[in-house]
Parts: sequence; structure tokens; C-alpha cells
Amino acid sequence: MVALDERRGIDNGLPSLWARIFSLLDIEERSCVVQIGCGTGYYSAILSYLVGPKGRVIAIDSERLFVEEARKNLRGQRNVKVVYHDGREDLGLSADVVVVHAGFSHAHRVWLDALRPDGRLLVPITNRLGQGTLFKITRLGAQYCAEAIGPIQIMPSRRDGFVIDKRLLRWWEANSQVRSVRLDAHKKDGTCWLHWQGACLSKRRIAKS
Repeated sequence: MVALDERRGIDNGLPSLWARIFSLLDIEERSCVVQIGCGTGYYSAILSYLVGPKGRVIAIDSERLFVEEARKNLRGQRNVKVVYHDGREDLGLSADVVVVHAGFSHAHRVWLDALRPDGRLLVPITNRLGQGTLFKITRLGAQYCAEAIGPIQIMPSRRDGFVIDKRLLRWWEANSQVRSVRLDAHKKDGTCWLHWQGACLSKRRIAKS
């Protein structure tokens, strides 16, 4: 790992972890990948190689200094666009893959809406200390299947509101129970593993058409 802001304890993450994550996302040439929290562009460069010259990487960060540095570092990568953006607002595009490089309280709707059919979202859902579970969410038509990949310790987003929920640390429980993301407005019930603002990580399996 390499420090990006040593004073705040921000680093670029463990390369071996992100190599495994990228392999789980089946990133192909010509893909469009959106990166939420690109830092100074280390993993943007790797994604640029994975998608190839006919693919696209939209590298987003809410830290202006990181964006400026990433633009310098990636100036030779024609298939990468670095954007100063909150990351939780409408992305205004569709993507094959969305990769989130910070801990959030839940999977934001704009990321899910941005996914193309069979698109994949990788998001760490954590507490305010950045401790939690890594989830892969796949769009299947109008539905989303979800699976817990494993535990993670990552820098939490400073712009998200976090809840204290010990289940976030029980990744093995999520792995055996979470099967989908439910987006229809509903009250919390026994099928909700983690509920937020009318949506949830659900224990319900998606019915195959």
C-alpha cells in the first residue's frame, strides 16, 4: 500500500485485494467501468489496461487534489476520464461495471440505476470505521442479485451517514443469507438483512424468468 494522505490515514488500498476484486467482476475489453473514489489513479490505470483502447474508464473522486493528481498521472491514458464528482449523485451514464473504493452505509440507487443489463456493482458496506462486508451486486433485468464476497477494512466515505449495525461485521452471515437487493418501497420485515430508506439487502432469491 502507498499513502495518499498520510495525515488522514488514506492509502491506495492493498493491490492483491483489488486484483482479486477485479477478477471477480469479469471485466472485459470494450467495457465501460465507473470508479467511485479513484484517488490518484493507480487502479484507474489498471482498469484502463483491462478494458483496452476501445473501452472506457470514468474515474470519479470527491477530493479535488486527488482529481488533479490523477489527471496528471493518467494523461497518457486516452480511455480514462477523471471527473470531480460527489459520486452519490446521478452519474448520467450507463456502465458494465461500477467499482466503489470507499466504505458506504448502503448501495446508492444511482449506482444500481447506472448498471447495464448483466452489469456488476462492487461496493463495501461498512460502519463509520470502515469495517464491514464487500458485496457484488448484478443487474438481471429490473432485479438485482447480491452476494457477500468477504470482510473488508477500508476508508469510509466522509460524505455518507452511517448506522451502527453489528451484522455488517458478520460477513459469513451475509454470505449465507443475502441473495438480492430489493428496491420497492417496503417496511422492514423478516426477509430484510440490512434495511435502508425503503430498500434492503434481502434474503429473497430472484425468481428466474
